Amino acid sequence: MVAAFLSVWIRRPRSGILASSQVEQISCFISEAWIADQIRYHDNNRRHNYRRHLFISVAAYILYGLTICAALLHIANIGSHTIETLLAFTAIIFPAVAASISAIRTHRDYLRNAMRSAEMCRHLEELKSKMILAKDYHSLAELMNETEETMLHENEDWRVAVKFQMPEIHV
Repeated sequence: MVAAFLSVWIRRPRSGILASSQVEQISCFISEAWIADQIRYHDNNRRHNYRRHLFISVAAYILYGLTICAALLHIANIGSHTIETLLAFTAIIFPAVAASISAIRTHRDYLRNAMRSAEMCRHLEELKSKMILAKDYHSLAELMNETEETMLHENEDWRVAVKFQMPEIHV
């Protein structure tokens, strides 16, 4: 493995001696193989987290709405004793379930994670556009370093956010 790596490393182009067509090919390859892949990841992550946020929000609102309907029907004394008991049970249980799923939504930070991924998509698209326009090896290398730093910062921010988010029980 080491010998294979060294043989490829020895044949690599030296910085500053690349033709503009080589820089263009390398920038296109890096843009598609590295940055576009990260953009797809963050876009999928954004959509996934936003759908979860939306689903849980809608479920909570529906439960709160059904709670109000059940409470009003219970107050109106509609139906038999069994229906009255069921309406009272619904008016008590649905708010607790809605609050629980709202707490899950808040704890999992679906909306914030969706917004973070959307911002990463925007920033990576900008870097990708700049990289495609790079004319020489030096500017390409600077953009690759900036892209790497951006991804490392995002990864580190996410790691810190998750590391210090301890599960807790609210009473």
